[in-house]
Amino acid sequence: MQKTFTILLLSMLFVANLFAQDEACLPFDVSPDTTFILPEPYNFVDLDGGLDSTCVGFFYEQILSTLTPSAFPVLGTEIAIDSVSINLEGAIEGLPPGFDYACNPPNCVFQPGELACIVITGTTDETVAPGDYDLMITLNAFNFLFPTGAPIVYPDDIGDPDESYFINVAAQVDCNIVPVSTTFLEDNITSFIAPNPTASYTELKVNSKEAMDLQMVLLDVLGKVHVQQSVSVQAGQNIVPLQVQDLAQGMYFMNLTDGNEFISHKLIIEK
Repeated sequence: MQKTFTILLLSMLFVANLFAQDEACLPFDVSPDTTFILPEPYNFVDLDGGLDSTCVGFFYEQILSTLTPSAFPVLGTEIAIDSVSINLEGAIEGLPPGFDYACNPPNCVFQPGELACIVITGTTDETVAPGDYDLMITLNAFNFLFPTGAPIVYPDDIGDPDESYFINVAAQVDCNIVPVSTTFLEDNITSFIAPNPTASYTELKVNSKEAMDLQMVLLDVLGKVHVQQSVSVQAGQNIVPLQVQDLAQGMYFMNLTDGNEFISHKLIIEK
């Protein structure tokens, strides 16, 4: 009896550990009347949409959220689907070297009406050539006509012909951002930004072991400073409000510095 109980307890702990693992990404809201995946591909006519840019040597994260439709428009007609999936490897072609992707749900199988996401992450090193990296996402649509799945390339097959997904990788010299050791700051403060992504308002939350005077600098990927202000933090929890409604959609870097070192956070503006 004791042996049986021990095995049962270990099994329960194993299952609990699986559920406790961090999800690859958290999807943001997608309404049924929007495009299949958000953010939308970049539209070369309207000059909007598209994925975040990055810099050589910096960590990148881009979340693609989807509310899986119950049908796809194909050749002027709606084709009902039972599910949509992407392969766990190789489904997103053209990623910059060092980049990969993962899904939530982890099997990358999306059911109609299900809110799900794909996250692209990675860090490019100094050997990566700057430029635009064009992406193609191959989806597999399943229904009674295609029980083994029909491949669909997004956005080429079901998107606007003037739309495209690409990631711009800028040279580090063009970004005007140089990584610096953050030993002291990382030992004495923890910080994060929330909500993130945001459209108009966010907060920098700082937990400090001691009082100190810092500078907060918000830059875009080309190194242009949009916000710069002094921040006097006290020991304990601190909240620094930030209005960003006037900033264009895209990726920004929020640097918190004591004049010698800095900690950098990525801020995503979504309109």
